[in-house]
Amino acid sequence: MPYKKAMIYYWSGTGNTLRISKWAFNFLKNKLSIVSISSVINSNPDTQTMGENTLLLIAMPTHGFTAPWQVIKFCLRLPMGKKTAAVTIANGAGTYPGFYLPGFSASANSVISFILLLKGYRVRGFIDIDMPGSWPAFCPGLNREHADHFLKNAKRKTEAFIKIILSGEKHIINFRNVLEFIFGMLLIPVSFGYIIFGRFFFAKLQFANLKCNSCGTCAGNCSQKAILMKGKEGFKKPYWTFKCESCGKCISYCPQQAVETGHSMAILIWYILSLRVSFYLIDYFFQSSAIISFLKNKYIFKLLNYMFYLLTIFVCYYVLYYMVKIPLLNKFFSITSGTHWWKKYHEPSIKIQDFKS
Repeated sequence: MPYKKAMIYYWSGTGNTLRISKWAFNFLKNKLSIVSISSVINSNPDTQTMGENTLLLIAMPTHGFTAPWQVIKFCLRLPMGKKTAAVTIANGAGTYPGFYLPGFSASANSVISFILLLKGYRVRGFIDIDMPGSWPAFCPGLNREHADHFLKNAKRKTEAFIKIILSGEKHIINFRNVLEFIFGMLLIPVSFGYIIFGRFFFAKLQFANLKCNSCGTCAGNCSQKAILMKGKEGFKKPYWTFKCESCGKCISYCPQQAVETGHSMAILIWYILSLRVSFYLIDYFFQSSAIISFLKNKYIFKLLNYMFYLLTIFVCYYVLYYMVKIPLLNKFFSITSGTHWWKKYHEPSIKIQDFKS
Protein backbone atom coordinates (compact mmCIF):
# COMPACT_ATOMS: atom_id res chain seq x y z
CA MET A 1 0.00 0.00 0.00
CA PRO A 2 1.62 3.34 -1.07
CA TYR A 3 0.17 5.52 1.71
CA LYS A 4 0.84 5.68 5.45
CA LYS A 5 -0.99 8.90 6.26
CA ALA A 6 -4.16 10.64 5.08
CA MET A 7 -5.37 14.19 5.69
CA ILE A 8 -9.01 15.08 5.01
CA TYR A 9 -10.07 18.71 4.71
CA TYR A 10 -13.70 19.63 4.16
CA TRP A 11 -16.01 22.62 3.98
CA SER A 12 -19.67 22.00 4.79
CA GLY A 13 -22.84 23.93 5.54
CA THR A 14 -25.80 21.56 5.70
CA GLY A 15 -23.69 18.55 6.68
CA ASN A 16 -23.55 16.69 3.36
CA THR A 17 -19.83 17.22 2.77
CA LEU A 18 -19.04 16.57 6.42
CA ARG A 19 -20.87 13.25 6.10
CA ILE A 20 -18.84 12.32 3.00
CA SER A 21 -15.67 13.22 4.89
CA LYS A 22 -16.66 11.02 7.84
CA TRP A 23 -17.32 8.09 5.49
CA ALA A 24 -13.87 8.57 4.00
CA PHE A 25 -12.31 8.94 7.47
CA ASN A 26 -13.90 5.76 8.83
CA PHE A 27 -12.81 3.80 5.77
CA LEU A 28 -9.25 5.14 5.81
CA LYS A 29 -8.62 4.71 9.54
CA ASN A 30 -8.92 0.94 9.09
CA LYS A 31 -6.33 1.02 6.32
CA LEU A 32 -3.73 3.61 7.34
CA SER A 33 -1.80 4.32 10.51
CA ILE A 34 -2.50 8.08 10.66
CA VAL A 35 -5.73 9.71 9.48
CA SER A 36 -6.91 13.25 10.32
CA ILE A 37 -10.06 15.17 9.46
CA SER A 38 -10.67 18.90 9.85
CA SER A 39 -12.55 21.83 8.38
CA VAL A 40 -10.73 24.18 6.02
CA ILE A 41 -11.99 27.04 8.22
CA ASN A 42 -10.22 25.92 11.39
CA SER A 43 -7.07 24.47 9.83
CA ASN A 44 -3.57 25.77 9.34
CA PRO A 45 -2.22 23.74 6.41
CA ASP A 46 1.32 25.06 6.96
CA THR A 47 1.69 22.80 10.00
CA GLN A 48 1.16 19.59 8.00
CA THR A 49 4.04 17.49 6.70
CA MET A 50 3.65 16.54 3.04
CA GLY A 51 5.37 13.70 1.21
CA GLU A 52 4.97 10.79 -1.19
CA ASN A 53 3.46 8.52 1.49
CA THR A 54 0.72 11.06 2.31
CA LEU A 55 -2.75 11.25 0.78
CA LEU A 56 -4.54 14.61 0.78
CA LEU A 57 -8.33 14.60 0.34
CA ILE A 58 -10.30 17.81 -0.27
CA ALA A 59 -14.09 17.50 0.08
CA MET A 60 -16.48 20.30 -0.81
CA PRO A 61 -19.99 21.23 -1.93
CA THR A 62 -20.59 22.93 -5.26
CA HIS A 63 -21.33 26.67 -5.31
CA GLY A 64 -22.13 28.46 -8.55
CA PHE A 65 -21.09 25.40 -10.60
CA THR A 66 -17.60 25.48 -9.13
CA ALA A 67 -15.64 25.09 -5.89
CA PRO A 68 -16.64 27.36 -2.96
CA TRP A 69 -14.44 30.41 -2.55
CA GLN A 70 -13.36 29.27 0.92
CA VAL A 71 -12.03 25.98 -0.48
CA ILE A 72 -10.23 27.78 -3.31
CA LYS A 73 -8.54 30.12 -0.80
CA PHE A 74 -7.57 27.20 1.42
CA CYS A 75 -5.95 25.29 -1.44
CA LEU A 76 -4.04 28.38 -2.51
CA ARG A 77 -2.63 28.53 1.05
CA LEU A 78 -1.52 24.89 1.07
CA PRO A 79 2.25 24.32 1.21
CA MET A 80 3.99 22.94 -1.86
CA GLY A 81 2.99 19.36 -2.46
CA LYS A 82 6.38 17.63 -2.64
CA LYS A 83 4.71 14.90 -4.73
CA THR A 84 1.98 14.35 -2.13
CA ALA A 85 -0.91 12.39 -3.63
CA ALA A 86 -4.19 14.32 -3.73
CA VAL A 87 -7.82 13.57 -4.51
CA THR A 88 -10.92 15.75 -4.50
CA ILE A 89 -14.57 14.97 -3.85
CA ALA A 90 -17.31 17.39 -4.89
CA ASN A 91 -20.81 17.05 -3.53
CA GLY A 92 -23.35 17.38 -6.32
CA ALA A 93 -26.96 18.16 -5.43
CA GLY A 94 -29.19 15.22 -6.34
CA THR A 95 -32.88 15.92 -6.79
CA TYR A 96 -36.15 14.04 -7.26
CA PRO A 97 -38.50 15.70 -9.81
CA GLY A 98 -40.48 12.45 -10.07
CA PHE A 99 -37.31 10.44 -10.71
CA TYR A 100 -33.81 10.38 -9.22
CA LEU A 101 -31.68 13.01 -10.96
CA PRO A 102 -27.94 13.06 -10.18
CA GLY A 103 -26.12 16.16 -9.04
CA PHE A 104 -23.77 18.31 -11.05
CA SER A 105 -20.48 19.69 -9.71
CA ALA A 106 -19.28 21.16 -13.05
CA SER A 107 -15.80 22.68 -12.59
CA ALA A 108 -15.50 22.19 -8.80
CA ASN A 109 -13.14 19.21 -8.98
CA SER A 110 -11.26 20.56 -12.00
CA VAL A 111 -10.50 23.94 -10.41
CA ILE A 112 -9.19 22.45 -7.14
CA SER A 113 -7.24 19.71 -8.95
CA PHE A 114 -5.61 22.33 -11.18
CA ILE A 115 -4.53 24.39 -8.15
CA LEU A 116 -3.10 21.28 -6.51
CA LEU A 117 -1.21 20.37 -9.68
CA LEU A 118 0.33 23.84 -9.82
CA LYS A 119 1.47 23.43 -6.21
CA GLY A 120 3.27 20.15 -6.92
CA TYR A 121 0.68 17.60 -5.80
CA ARG A 122 0.11 14.34 -7.67
CA VAL A 123 -3.61 14.37 -8.45
CA ARG A 124 -4.72 10.74 -8.35
CA GLY A 125 -8.41 11.24 -8.93
CA PHE A 126 -11.61 13.13 -8.34
CA ILE A 127 -15.27 12.24 -8.16
CA ASP A 128 -18.72 13.80 -7.92
CA ILE A 129 -20.81 12.28 -5.11
CA ASP A 130 -24.58 12.69 -5.47
CA MET A 131 -25.92 13.83 -2.12
CA PRO A 132 -29.45 15.18 -1.49
CA GLY A 133 -29.85 18.74 -2.80
CA SER A 134 -29.01 21.09 0.07
CA TRP A 135 -29.30 24.76 -0.83
CA PRO A 136 -32.25 25.54 1.45
CA ALA A 137 -32.30 29.20 0.45
CA PHE A 138 -33.50 28.32 -3.04
CA CYS A 139 -34.22 24.57 -3.22
CA PRO A 140 -36.85 22.59 -1.28
CA GLY A 141 -35.37 19.74 0.75
CA LEU A 142 -36.09 16.12 -0.15
CA ASN A 143 -38.21 13.92 2.09
CA ARG A 144 -36.43 11.25 4.16
CA GLU A 145 -37.13 8.40 1.74
CA HIS A 146 -35.61 10.19 -1.25
CA ALA A 147 -32.75 11.60 0.81
CA ASP A 148 -31.90 8.10 2.10
CA HIS A 149 -31.74 6.83 -1.49
CA PHE A 150 -28.99 9.31 -2.32
CA LEU A 151 -27.19 8.82 1.02
CA LYS A 152 -27.02 5.03 0.66
CA ASN A 153 -25.56 5.24 -2.84
CA ALA A 154 -23.24 8.09 -1.83
CA LYS A 155 -21.63 6.07 0.97
CA ARG A 156 -21.03 3.10 -1.32
CA LYS A 157 -19.60 5.34 -4.03
CA THR A 158 -17.32 7.19 -1.59
CA GLU A 159 -15.84 3.98 -0.19
CA ALA A 160 -15.40 2.49 -3.67
CA PHE A 161 -13.53 5.62 -4.77
CA ILE A 162 -11.18 5.54 -1.77
CA LYS A 163 -10.54 1.84 -2.34
CA ILE A 164 -9.47 2.55 -5.94
CA ILE A 165 -7.09 5.29 -4.80
CA LEU A 166 -5.55 3.12 -2.06
CA SER A 167 -4.93 0.38 -4.62
CA GLY A 168 -2.61 2.75 -6.47
CA GLU A 169 -4.93 3.30 -9.44
CA LYS A 170 -6.11 6.66 -10.77
CA HIS A 171 -9.71 7.80 -11.07
CA ILE A 172 -9.60 10.68 -13.55
CA ILE A 173 -10.71 9.71 -17.05
CA ASN A 174 -14.25 8.34 -17.11
CA PHE A 175 -17.54 9.37 -18.68
CA ARG A 176 -18.88 11.30 -15.66
CA ASN A 177 -15.65 13.22 -15.06
CA VAL A 178 -15.25 14.13 -18.74
CA LEU A 179 -18.87 15.30 -18.92
CA GLU A 180 -18.49 17.39 -15.76
CA PHE A 181 -15.27 18.91 -17.12
CA ILE A 182 -16.81 19.90 -20.48
CA PHE A 183 -19.88 21.55 -18.96
CA GLY A 184 -17.76 23.03 -16.18
CA MET A 185 -15.56 24.81 -18.69
CA LEU A 186 -18.61 26.08 -20.57
CA LEU A 187 -20.03 27.43 -17.31
CA ILE A 188 -16.81 29.13 -16.15
CA PRO A 189 -18.27 32.63 -16.92
CA VAL A 190 -21.26 31.80 -14.70
CA SER A 191 -18.98 30.48 -11.95
CA PHE A 192 -16.76 33.56 -12.13
CA GLY A 193 -19.85 35.78 -11.97
CA TYR A 194 -21.04 33.89 -8.90
CA ILE A 195 -17.71 34.35 -7.09
CA ILE A 196 -17.40 38.10 -7.70
CA PHE A 197 -21.11 39.04 -7.76
CA GLY A 198 -23.56 36.30 -6.84
CA ARG A 199 -22.22 35.22 -3.49
CA PHE A 200 -22.37 38.81 -2.16
CA PHE A 201 -25.93 39.19 -3.42
CA PHE A 202 -27.06 35.93 -1.80
CA ALA A 203 -25.27 36.84 1.43
CA LYS A 204 -27.68 39.71 1.99
CA LEU A 205 -31.00 37.92 1.57
CA GLN A 206 -31.32 36.16 4.95
CA PHE A 207 -33.49 37.49 7.76
CA ALA A 208 -35.12 36.25 10.97
CA ASN A 209 -38.89 35.86 11.01
CA LEU A 210 -41.15 36.46 14.01
CA LYS A 211 -40.33 33.02 15.48
CA CYS A 212 -36.79 34.18 16.31
CA ASN A 213 -36.16 34.11 20.08
CA SER A 214 -32.66 35.69 19.91
CA CYS A 215 -30.98 32.43 20.96
CA GLY A 216 -27.92 33.16 18.77
CA THR A 217 -27.55 29.59 17.47
CA CYS A 218 -27.06 30.88 13.94
CA ALA A 219 -24.33 33.37 14.88
CA GLY A 220 -22.58 31.02 17.30
CA ASN A 221 -22.31 28.22 14.77
CA CYS A 222 -21.61 30.16 11.57
CA SER A 223 -18.37 28.79 10.10
CA GLN A 224 -17.62 32.13 8.44
CA LYS A 225 -18.47 34.20 11.53
CA ALA A 226 -20.68 36.10 9.11
CA ILE A 227 -23.65 36.67 11.43
CA LEU A 228 -23.81 39.45 14.01
CA MET A 229 -26.45 39.63 16.75
CA LYS A 230 -27.58 43.26 16.77
CA GLY A 231 -29.98 45.04 19.11
CA LYS A 232 -30.76 45.29 22.80
CA GLU A 233 -29.99 42.37 25.11
CA GLY A 234 -32.79 39.81 24.94
CA PHE A 235 -34.06 41.26 21.66
CA LYS A 236 -31.02 40.80 19.43
CA LYS A 237 -31.63 39.68 15.86
CA PRO A 238 -29.16 38.15 13.39
CA TYR A 239 -27.58 40.41 10.80
CA TRP A 240 -25.78 38.81 7.86
CA THR A 241 -22.53 40.37 6.63
CA PHE A 242 -20.70 39.99 3.31
CA LYS A 243 -18.70 37.14 4.87
CA CYS A 244 -21.74 34.89 4.36
CA GLU A 245 -21.17 32.16 1.76
CA SER A 246 -24.83 31.07 1.57
CA CYS A 247 -23.93 27.61 2.92
CA GLY A 248 -27.39 27.12 4.43
CA LYS A 249 -26.33 26.07 7.93
CA CYS A 250 -28.24 28.87 9.66
CA ILE A 251 -31.43 28.11 7.74
CA SER A 252 -31.24 24.34 8.14
CA TYR A 253 -30.22 24.15 11.81
CA CYS A 254 -32.20 27.01 13.37
CA PRO A 255 -34.08 25.37 16.29
CA GLN A 256 -37.03 27.73 15.77
CA GLN A 257 -37.04 27.47 11.96
CA ALA A 258 -36.83 31.25 12.09
CA VAL A 259 -34.19 31.93 9.42
CA GLU A 260 -35.58 32.62 5.98
CA THR A 261 -34.40 33.88 2.61
CA GLY A 262 -36.08 37.07 1.42
CA HIS A 263 -37.06 36.22 -2.14
CA SER A 264 -39.16 39.37 -2.40
CA MET A 265 -36.13 41.23 -1.00
CA ALA A 266 -34.07 39.76 -3.85
CA ILE A 267 -36.51 41.12 -6.44
CA LEU A 268 -36.45 44.58 -4.84
CA ILE A 269 -32.64 44.73 -4.59
CA TRP A 270 -32.24 43.41 -8.15
CA TYR A 271 -34.61 46.07 -9.45
CA ILE A 272 -32.60 48.84 -7.76
CA LEU A 273 -29.37 47.40 -9.18
CA SER A 274 -30.88 47.36 -12.66
CA LEU A 275 -31.43 51.14 -12.62
CA ARG A 276 -27.71 51.76 -13.36
CA VAL A 277 -27.74 54.71 -10.97
CA SER A 278 -23.93 54.95 -11.07
CA PHE A 279 -24.13 56.16 -14.68
CA TYR A 280 -26.38 59.07 -13.73
CA LEU A 281 -24.39 59.90 -10.59
CA ILE A 282 -21.24 60.40 -12.66
CA ASP A 283 -23.05 62.80 -14.98
CA TYR A 284 -24.62 64.67 -12.08
CA PHE A 285 -21.57 65.13 -9.79
CA PHE A 286 -18.80 65.56 -12.35
CA GLN A 287 -19.20 68.45 -14.77
CA SER A 288 -15.66 68.35 -16.16
CA SER A 289 -15.59 66.60 -19.51
CA ALA A 290 -12.05 65.35 -18.75
CA ILE A 291 -13.16 63.71 -15.49
CA ILE A 292 -16.27 62.24 -17.11
CA SER A 293 -14.16 60.89 -19.95
CA PHE A 294 -11.79 59.26 -17.43
CA LEU A 295 -14.57 57.80 -15.30
CA LYS A 296 -16.36 56.42 -18.33
CA ASN A 297 -13.28 54.55 -19.44
CA LYS A 298 -14.43 50.97 -19.95
CA TYR A 299 -12.37 49.51 -17.11
CA ILE A 300 -12.76 52.40 -14.67
CA PHE A 301 -16.51 52.37 -15.25
CA LYS A 302 -16.71 48.61 -14.62
CA LEU A 303 -14.83 49.07 -11.35
CA LEU A 304 -17.14 51.90 -10.30
CA ASN A 305 -20.16 49.80 -11.20
CA TYR A 306 -18.83 46.92 -9.10
CA MET A 307 -18.27 49.22 -6.11
CA PHE A 308 -21.76 50.65 -6.56
CA TYR A 309 -23.15 47.10 -6.80
CA LEU A 310 -21.70 46.16 -3.40
CA LEU A 311 -22.69 49.49 -1.84
CA THR A 312 -26.26 49.18 -3.11
CA ILE A 313 -26.64 45.68 -1.70
CA PHE A 314 -25.22 46.80 1.65
CA VAL A 315 -27.50 49.84 1.92
CA CYS A 316 -30.61 47.98 0.76
CA TYR A 317 -30.05 45.15 3.21
CA TYR A 318 -29.31 47.59 6.05
CA VAL A 319 -32.65 49.30 5.44
CA LEU A 320 -34.51 46.02 5.01
CA TYR A 321 -32.97 44.66 8.22
CA TYR A 322 -34.70 47.39 10.19
CA MET A 323 -37.87 47.12 8.13
CA VAL A 324 -38.34 43.46 9.13
CA LYS A 325 -38.38 44.55 12.78
CA ILE A 326 -41.87 45.85 11.98
CA PRO A 327 -44.13 42.78 12.50
CA LEU A 328 -46.39 43.46 9.50
CA LEU A 329 -43.45 43.87 7.10
CA ASN A 330 -41.69 40.87 8.63
CA LYS A 331 -44.81 38.80 7.96
CA PHE A 332 -44.92 40.04 4.36
CA PHE A 333 -41.31 39.12 3.63
CA SER A 334 -41.82 35.78 5.38
CA ILE A 335 -44.91 34.63 3.48
CA THR A 336 -43.37 35.74 0.17
CA SER A 337 -40.32 33.56 0.83
CA GLY A 338 -40.14 30.01 -0.48
CA THR A 339 -38.28 29.01 2.68
CA HIS A 340 -41.44 29.74 4.65
CA TRP A 341 -43.25 26.95 2.80
CA TRP A 342 -40.78 24.24 1.83
CA LYS A 343 -38.78 21.68 3.79
CA LYS A 344 -35.34 22.80 4.96
CA TYR A 345 -32.84 19.98 4.59
CA HIS A 346 -29.71 19.11 6.50
CA GLU A 347 -27.89 15.77 6.57
CA PRO A 348 -29.98 13.64 8.98
CA SER A 349 -27.12 12.18 11.03
CA ILE A 350 -25.08 15.40 11.36
CA LYS A 351 -25.90 17.53 14.39
CA ILE A 352 -24.87 21.15 14.60
CA GLN A 353 -22.30 20.39 17.32
CA ASP A 354 -20.58 17.94 14.93
CA PHE A 355 -19.18 20.86 12.97
CA LYS A 356 -17.08 21.83 16.00
CA SER A 357 -15.85 18.35 16.94
